[in-house]
Amino acid sequence: MGLKTNELQQLAAVLGTDSLLADTAAAGTGRVSIAQLAEFLANGDGAVKAALLNKAEKEEWKTNPMGPDFRNAGAHNSLYRGKFLGDAVTDAQYAAIAAGTFDGLYIGDYWTINNINWRIAAFDYFLNTGDIATTKHHLVIVPDTCLYNAKMNNTNTTEGAYVGSDMYTANLEQAKTIIKAAFSGHVLNHRVYLSNATSSGLASACIWRDSEVDLMCEHMVYGSGIFCPVSDGTTVSNNSREEKSQLPLFALSPVLITNRAHWWLRDVITATFFALVFASGVASYNAASFSGGVRPYFCIAGN
Repeated sequence: MGLKTNELQQLAAVLGTDSLLADTAAAGTGRVSIAQLAEFLANGDGAVKAALLNKAEKEEWKTNPMGPDFRNAGAHNSLYRGKFLGDAVTDAQYAAIAAGTFDGLYIGDYWTINNINWRIAAFDYFLNTGDIATTKHHLVIVPDTCLYNAKMNNTNTTEGAYVGSDMYTANLEQAKTIIKAAFSGHVLNHRVYLSNATSSGLASACIWRDSEVDLMCEHMVYGSGIFCPVSDGTTVSNNSREEKSQLPLFALSPVLITNRAHWWLRDVITATFFALVFASGVASYNAASFSGGVRPYFCIAGN
């Protein structure tokens, strides 16, 4: 059943801001709004032809498959792609990060640098957080593999929590060297709230610290605490943190949590155990003196 001109105009009024893709031999692929299509069907092809020949808009679609109106962190955090991006971050990619448009970058996309896959895990995850607000647009990056193995502490204790651990004070230095060499001048220093004391096997205090490279916590990996102690109505475990939500990488592709290695998380579980992701994929914990994988996260910014 055909539509009359007045009916097309009514349809355009309702759906005019929506659009669809049209392909022509002469002009290629472009975006056409419902309003333009209705005008074409009612009055001729002038509006449609103009839309198809809009080269700037067509180029926008090439770099932003979701469309030019989706140049923001929220949209990019919602789509897993997993594309190889090359062996270095390009100037154009850094510019897109700095602008917060994230053109051509999606969750799961990765660079392979020095035989390590560095995956985009989140966009603007820390934006506006911190005692000193993080204001730069950024990506959270997580390596597919553990960079090496190390202990949380030389003895089986969680005293001093994460900030007081050998991992934090010394064993992350190698990871910082590797990461800063791969993303020279672009590793973002931002503020995080980290546990720095324990009492009766629970985290009991936190402190604001500068962060460039750190271990993930259970919330970043699983979306909630698994073994991380919580308030029981009597005792309050001080697990305050900005990292309250699961990284989009692990939400959209949970298979990437498991890399067939045991790797550390920073959460204090008991007086002797820190959280650990088992090689089998099991959420677990282990004694602080166990030599587990170091699979940290960090952020990169455009400038």
